Amino acid sequence: MRKLQYILTCVLIMTSLCACEYKDFIEDEGDTVSFNVDFDWQNVDSIPASMRVVFYPDDAETMAKMTQGYRIFDVQNKITEVFLPTGNYKAIAFNNDTEHLTTEDYGMYGLLYASTINYESRGIYDKPNVIDSIYDFQDIRDYPDYMVQGSQSFSLNLADYDKVLTFTPDSIVTTVNITFNGIGGLSWVRDIRGAIDLTMNKRFLNRDELEEPAVNMFNCEYNDSLVTAKFYVFGMEQSILQYQHKLTLFFWMNQGKVFVPMTLDSERITFYSEEPHRISMGVQMDLDLRDFFAERNGFEIEVDEWEDISIDVGF
Repeated sequence: MRKLQYILTCVLIMTSLCACEYKDFIEDEGDTVSFNVDFDWQNVDSIPASMRVVFYPDDAETMAKMTQGYRIFDVQNKITEVFLPTGNYKAIAFNNDTEHLTTEDYGMYGLLYASTINYESRGIYDKPNVIDSIYDFQDIRDYPDYMVQGSQSFSLNLADYDKVLTFTPDSIVTTVNITFNGIGGLSWVRDIRGAIDLTMNKRFLNRDELEEPAVNMFNCEYNDSLVTAKFYVFGMEQSILQYQHKLTLFFWMNQGKVFVPMTLDSERITFYSEEPHRISMGVQMDLDLRDFFAERNGFEIEVDEWEDISIDVGF
């Protein structure tokens, strides 16, 4: 008998839980309209796998219908159905398939921003322990992923059930391509990383405003004759013409570890591309890594010791 009572009690509890009314962040569901969001990808280099669309009420009447103050939809990179109460809105869309970026401060349209994460080691190669002294203990950050953003202001009425709201995202990062020529001894190399300063860690998504200078680390590709790097930064189109960026290459080799510091400035940069949001340059280094170790007569650097190579870099 007690077992039967226990079972009946459990059933009643489950039934009451299932019968609870689900309370969404929209106050009046009867005032809700389903419509579609879509994307025009004509301005992007690479179509993201997925997008996040954030809707903000644009007047007090609409705000009263949405207690949270905003609504988020994570959607695919194609036309997708969403729903909102009628009213006036500002909307912002950006890709959420990023690895090195976080988005913060969703509470207000004007505060939403993206920022890079702290740099973490890659594989067996740790962050160089000399990088803090090279860059005077600035924040060391991963470079941002490729990121796009689009925005809209619109009104939504009950008759807009077949409405299509189309965003036309554009890149909010600068694509940097660098080719380093004239480096000998690359067959001795196990890995190469780079770092560049005077980049920005934080970018507001609703306006072209940057904050928090940082150092971005990036990966390099190499073969027996040259080294290439492709990475993204926030707003470098402007800063490359205003500041002297310090760029450092770090080489992990069987014989030891070396770094090569250099300065980038507008007088010594050769631009290969003038496309929007893109910088391409070539660097002639005239450096043979084998000569450096030959001069040491076979001495092998300690595991945690980095040696610097000072060279005159031509651009």
